Amino acid sequence: MFDREIKRILIRGTNWIGDAVLTMPAINAVRQKFPDAEISILVKPWVAGLFENSPDIDRIIIYDDKKYGRLCGKRKLISDLKKHKFDMAILFQNAFEAAFLSYLARIPVRYGYNTDGRGMLLTHKIVLSDETLKKHQIWYYLDLLRPMGINIKKPELSLKIGNKDKAAASNMLKKNRIKKCDLIIGINPGASYGPAKRWFSERYAKLADMLIDRYSAMIILFGSKEDKEVTNEIASLSSHKLINLAGKTSLSEAIALIERCRVFITNDSGLMHIAAALNAPVIAIFGSTSPERTGPYGSSHHVIYKNVKCSPCLKRVCPADFKCMDLISVDEVFSHIPSLPRRGERGGKVRLPAVFLDRDGTICHDVGYLNDIKRLRFISKASDAIKLINKNKIKAVVITNQSAVARGYLTEDNLRRINDVFSARLIKKGALLDGVYYCPHHPEAGNSIYTKKCDCRKPEIGMLKKAAKELSINMKDSYMIGDKITDIQLAQKAKIKGILVLTGYGKKEYGIIKKDGLKHPDYVAKDLHDAVRWILRDRRKSVKQRF
Repeated sequence: MFDREIKRILIRGTNWIGDAVLTMPAINAVRQKFPDAEISILVKPWVAGLFENSPDIDRIIIYDDKKYGRLCGKRKLISDLKKHKFDMAILFQNAFEAAFLSYLARIPVRYGYNTDGRGMLLTHKIVLSDETLKKHQIWYYLDLLRPMGINIKKPELSLKIGNKDKAAASNMLKKNRIKKCDLIIGINPGASYGPAKRWFSERYAKLADMLIDRYSAMIILFGSKEDKEVTNEIASLSSHKLINLAGKTSLSEAIALIERCRVFITNDSGLMHIAAALNAPVIAIFGSTSPERTGPYGSSHHVIYKNVKCSPCLKRVCPADFKCMDLISVDEVFSHIPSLPRRGERGGKVRLPAVFLDRDGTICHDVGYLNDIKRLRFISKASDAIKLINKNKIKAVVITNQSAVARGYLTEDNLRRINDVFSARLIKKGALLDGVYYCPHHPEAGNSIYTKKCDCRKPEIGMLKKAAKELSINMKDSYMIGDKITDIQLAQKAKIKGILVLTGYGKKEYGIIKKDGLKHPDYVAKDLHDAVRWILRDRRKSVKQRF
C-alpha cells in the first residue's frame, strides 16, 4: 500500500491520559504490522509515563511547551523531527497542528483522519464514519488503521509496569503503614475535564467510611495536583484516616499503586482507563459523559449511570440541577463492590461460614417471575434476618434459580439490574449481601442458549461451589434456607443443614414432603427471621458440644 519501505514511524499520541490508554491496542497493532520498524511517539509530558515501559515504543519524544511552545519552539520541533528521518507519521491526535507539523517535517507518508480541515496536509486521508463514532472510543483508533490492512477483532488493554515504579509504590505503601496483607481500595474523585464529571465529595467520604467499617480497607485517594482540593475535602469529611496521595506521585508511580488496589472507584477519568488496563475491578460513576463511548473497557467493570433527559450533555460544568449525579446514592455504589474478605480474613487464614438464601419466596414475595423491579416487595423482617447474619460473622449469599431468562421473560442483563437494585434496597435497610448467584437455565423451557441441562440449577450444587470458591466460604458450617423442596435437596447434596421457610411456596412444599415421605429439612421455620434465629441457636449448641 505504501510506495516506500517503512523503517521509522512517528506516532502522534493524544493529549489526554484516558485517550492515550485507549490508543494502546492500536499502537500494538502498528508494531505487529511493522515488526522491524523503529517506532517513536510524540506526546505531552503528563502522558509520557504511560509509554515508558511499552514494548511497542522505541523512543518517546516529549512535546514540552517550555521547549516547543512558542513559534521559535515549533521551528525547533520541526527541525528535531526532521533529524529522525521518519518514513511515516500516524496521527492519533485529531488536530490540525499534528498534520501541519508532520507536513513541515517532510515526513513522506502522513496517515490520519480527514477532519479539522487538515486533509490537504495528509497523504492518506481516512474518512471518519458515523459507525466508528457510535462505538467505544477504543475503536476510534483501531478503525483508523483498517485501510492499512490492520483488522483487530478483539482488542486487549494492558499496561507494563517497570521495576523502579513497583519499588517506589512499595516504599510509598510502607511509608503509609500499609502491609502486604492489607486490602487496598483506590478512590479517584477528580476529573480534569471539569466538575460535571465528578460525584459529590461528601458521598465519596461516606462510601470510604462504609468500606473501612465493613472491610477494614485501606483507602487511597488518587489524583493530580489539581485534584488536591477535592481529595482534601473528602479526607476532612471522612470519620476515618484516608491516605491522600493526590499530587504526590508521578503517573508511572500512580499506575504501580493502582495495580495494588483490589477495587478502583472513580469518575470518568484517565485513571479509570489505567485501572481497566491493569485489570483492577473498576466501579465507574458517570454523569455528563457517555459510558458507551468512554466507559472502562473490559468485562470485569461496573458502570453506574443515570440516563436522565439531558445526559450525556458532554459539558464541563452542569448548567442545571446535576440530577445525573444526584440520583447515584452511596448505597447503590456500595452494592456494586465485588466480594472482598472482611476483617480477620486477610491471606485466606479464616474461611467464614455462609447462610445461602433463596430469593423469591424467602427474602422477597414470589410474584411468579420478577421481571420488573416495581413488583419487588420484601417479606416482613427479611432485612432484619440478613442483618443478624451480618452481625454474627456469617456471609449472606443469595442462590436463586431464574429460568425466566431461558423462558424469554427477561434478558440476563435485566436480571442483573434487578439483582443490583434488590441488593441496593437491602443495603438501605442496613442488610448486606456478600454475593448473588443465579442460574438462568432450564433443561426444557425456552429455545435459546439458556435451554440446557446444567450443573448450577438447584438442586445441583454448581452455584454453591462457585460461591464457596469466590467468597472463601467454610462449607462445613454453612446453611441453606429456602421455600422449596429443591432448596432442601440442594442442602442435602452439599451436606449442609437445610431450613424450609413457610413463606412463598413453603407450606405447599412441606405438605408434599410429608405426603411423599421425602427427607425432612433440619428445621421448618415460620419465615426467614425465624430461620436465622434457629441457625444462631444451632451454632451456639455446636460450639458447646465441641468443648
